[in-house]
Formats: sequence, structure tokens, C-alpha cells
Amino acid sequence: MTAIPFTIRSATEADRTAILGLMRPRDYNRIHLKTECFVVAEEAGRVIGIGQIKRHWEGTPELASLVVAAQRRGKGVGSAIVRALVERHTGLLYLFCLVALQGYYEQFGFRRARLAELPVLLAGILLLGNSLGWLPRLIGRRRMRGIAMGRLGGGST
Repeated sequence: MTAIPFTIRSATEADRTAILGLMRPRDYNRIHLKTECFVVAEEAGRVIGIGQIKRHWEGTPELASLVVAAQRRGKGVGSAIVRALVERHTGLLYLFCLVALQGYYEQFGFRRARLAELPVLLAGILLLGNSLGWLPRLIGRRRMRGIAMGRLGGGST
């Protein structure tokens, strides 16, 4: 087995530009970005992946902003970021993802959450997202359908 060619570390303010560079231009998570919530994957001095645990205004923690540079996808970078984030977190942790990614997140202990199990804010976000999920069909693309997942963790944060 070969050594992992990248490292995972806590982000610093100096990583802000790299974090924003990996995020989609219209990503809501760009607003009020807090670098201290992120971890980054770094290879040869360059940020190649990001992820964060953000807290919503009412305190609910969400794993979000998981992005890996296109040329490094499929090489374990995203999985390493998810593992680092869940290891640092205790208690319940949520995420939103497309239905097709459910199996991927299950390997980290996440389970699909029913709407009634979600905090009110997250339930609203899920309902809104799925009600807008039909919009891609207007331009001939597939409808997008998301789910919420939760994980009861035992990390250190």
C-alpha cells in the first residue's frame, strides 16, 4: 500500500482564497465563511480539498462544503476529509447530499434521516431544496433530489 500523498489539517485564515476557489461561485456557504470551521487537504503546499462543520443559527451542526479539486477526485481525498471532520466532532452531525451519495456517507456512520427526525430548520432546508430540485428539468437535465443524513459521533469537539 502506498503512502497518502496529501495531509489533512485545520484551515487557517491564509487558506481563505483557496477555500473560496474550490467552492462553487453561488454556494450559500461562501457567505460568512469561517475558516476555523474547515479542514483542508494539502499536497505539495497546495490546497486540493476542503470540508467544514458549520453551525446553523440555532446551533445544529452540519458537515458541508466538501469539495475536492477535479484532478484529485477518486483518490481518497474526500474520504480523508470526512473522516477528519467526524473524528473532531461529538454528538449528532447532519449533512445534505444527493440520493445517489447515500451509500458513500453510510461508510462513515451516517444514516438517512426521516423528515420528522430533523430539526425544524434542516427539515425546511430539505423541503425547499427538493421543491426546487425540478428546476434542472427546464434545461433538459435530470431532476435533483436530496436527502438528509445524521450521525451520532464520539470525536473530540
